[in-house]
Amino acid sequence: MSVHLTIINKTTKKIPLRRDFLHITQSYEHYFGLTLYTSEVTLVIVSDTIMRGLNKKYRKKNVSTDVLSFSIDITNPNDVKQHQKNDTLILGDIYIAPVYSYKNHKGSPQEIIQKLFLHGLLHL
Repeated sequence: MSVHLTIINKTTKKIPLRRDFLHITQSYEHYFGLTLYTSEVTLVIVSDTIMRGLNKKYRKKNVSTDVLSFSIDITNPNDVKQHQKNDTLILGDIYIAPVYSYKNHKGSPQEIIQKLFLHGLLHL
């Protein structure tokens, strides 16, 4: 069916265009056999401070990190079987902290954010 991608940028950092992420989500959807469903993913770009707060709250680690993923509808592969063909699968939210990421990864800002987005998708 299709992937609905919402991008929320809570920073002043410029991020790659939406179409760059859609290609990644469509490949993910095809690889994992989700093409019969409409899927939703939210990408949230946050500051190191916000990421540190999320990491502390959900992982009990009082440091920032580059990417965190939060599954919503599918917490294990068998969950897909419970959904009907026309259901919308809310895969989850992916949070990325660009400043932290740029310091800890090699490549252009666009490449780094896209790789982390894919990494986050794989954790959903």
